[in-house]
Amino acid sequence: VNYAYQLQEKISQIPLELTTSKLIEGFFKFYRCFEFEEMLISPYLGKAILLDKYKKGLFKFPAYDAQRCAVSAASNKSVTPIQLANRSVCVQDAFALSHNVG
Repeated sequence: VNYAYQLQEKISQIPLELTTSKLIEGFFKFYRCFEFEEMLISPYLGKAILLDKYKKGLFKFPAYDAQRCAVSAASNKSVTPIQLANRSVCVQDAFALSHNVG
């Protein structure tokens, strides 16, 4: 699906008084209290996922699964899901979706 032509209706306007420094401040306020040990940060989805739920296969990720299947078919190689090693931070790579950059 190509959303390029539908972005104006999907994205709300950014308030003029919102500055870069306010965005950065909000970023650090949000992640200051973030439960890194319990969550997988997914830029692909734009949200955090409970790690326990993901590890048990209880989190449905249909667009990601479809993309993995398409890449596997195109490359004739199996694409593994995101690797969750014993790390204190799990962040899904925004481009190589099976890579944990945390």
